[in-house]
Amino acid sequence: MGLLTALEAAERLEKHWDAAWHPEALRFTWRTLPPHQRARADTALEALQGALESYASPSLSFQVFALNLRDALGHA
Repeated sequence: MGLLTALEAAERLEKHWDAAWHPEALRFTWRTLPPHQRARADTALEALQGALESYASPSLSFQVFALNLRDALGHA
């Protein structure tokens, strides 16, 4: 996944984010990844959730999440 694609995905996710089901849906999508990638993706998701709960800038939080997830999945 390219950098621009990751940032565009972050923007779309921010606009449609539902804290009630998106985290579990994301975890479901990466359930078949190798354990080290899954752990890094979970860490990125937990950081996003923490940032949103701390009232950090949603736009920036989703951008950082997308970049962290991209790195976790080996697309850096």
